[in-house]
Amino acid sequence: MHLPSAGFILVCVFIALEVPYMLQTTYPVRTDGKVDKWFDEVARVFREIHEEGLDSGSAFAVYYKGNKVVDLWGGYENVETGKQWKQNTMSMTFSVTKAMVALCMAVAVDRGYADYNQRVAHYWPEFSQQGKGNITIKHVLNHEAGIPMTTERMTFDIAKDHSHLAHILETAKPMWPAGTSSGFHFLTYGWLVDQVIRRVDPMHRSLGQFFHQEIAQPFDIDFYIGVPVNLHQHVADLQSTNTFELFSLHPLLQSLWSRTWKSLRYEDMASQTIIKGGDITWTIYKMNGEEYRSLEIPAFNGIGSARSIAKLFNILVNGGQYEGKTLVSPKTLINLTTCGEETFDEIILDTAKWCNGMMSHPVLQEIPMNRLIGHSGFGGQGAYFDLDNDLSFAYTTTTLSPSGFGRDKRYVSLLRATYNSIEKLKSP
Repeated sequence: MHLPSAGFILVCVFIALEVPYMLQTTYPVRTDGKVDKWFDEVARVFREIHEEGLDSGSAFAVYYKGNKVVDLWGGYENVETGKQWKQNTMSMTFSVTKAMVALCMAVAVDRGYADYNQRVAHYWPEFSQQGKGNITIKHVLNHEAGIPMTTERMTFDIAKDHSHLAHILETAKPMWPAGTSSGFHFLTYGWLVDQVIRRVDPMHRSLGQFFHQEIAQPFDIDFYIGVPVNLHQHVADLQSTNTFELFSLHPLLQSLWSRTWKSLRYEDMASQTIIKGGDITWTIYKMNGEEYRSLEIPAFNGIGSARSIAKLFNILVNGGQYEGKTLVSPKTLINLTTCGEETFDEIILDTAKWCNGMMSHPVLQEIPMNRLIGHSGFGGQGAYFDLDNDLSFAYTTTTLSPSGFGRDKRYVSLLRATYNSIEKLKSP
């Protein structure tokens, strides 16, 4: 039997991916929101992004010196129906969710429920199997635990069953000794922390419940790890993009061209991480479904607004305080903003610097950043805070690009415009 050639396969991929994209209805460009007069450049850049067709639905928000100076949104919640993106629209933020997970653990540490340097098995004895007894909470948060993927291919049923998930993680064998290497724990990061929270929290809540009741509700933050049924109508659909971008996004197709100059071991590990994600990572169609949005996937499917994420990070800029309430203490805030050494990550195939669950923003040319802490997300999402400039910001988009970890050109252009505006404000 003759197998189809690579060229034939790529032609089929092109037809399958490009035709639906070409048949999408085109709607008028629309942007809305407000900016402080000193941040007009940000509004202009945001508008240009939509006019150039780089975004079909997105939002960008900035807090500076405690004030909301940028609050922009534009495009459509659904490009097929023409439903417009509104002020209260939320969208999936992918790995920006990991910053919320880090905050949950920071709150738990702040209250004495847990300790960053304590072994996970201290709180969860069954986890010590397969030589995992020395893995600490810090190792998990900084992607050094050696468990970047599950042994089973994930399904919705498994994701709903935290006892089954616990067993999978308990019996997993680490791919490297704790603390000796770094590899992005794409999905397992959230499930590991969730299991710890369930055990150290006096009320034994899930991570999604803990976040909602201890962070989102008290500080009026529109962000959810597991969206309630009554809010699905406010969630924007992820949009398909062009063939070449989808080619870059798909891990198996990506490996065909990238493995020629990247380590086979690393490339296989990266691909296997996505493959083992199964139903959790595989299709945009499923991600747009209510069942998926209702799941608690703490490392990946957090849904919220750019405005609320920027507001939450502004509370951190303000020393963890907001209207007489404490999110985290100054001591714990130091832990969230003190990062380890930059290391090569065996999953993302790039260097990264981790800060107890947060990540340090990669350096970008021509932008006067110093210490930007937060998290980037799949497809171009980005949310960070800058203690030196009293700044926080968040960009969310449903038009997924292949550029992640703070290098998406739309995100970078908005970030550059933001820092340009701050420099003008500082000028005499």
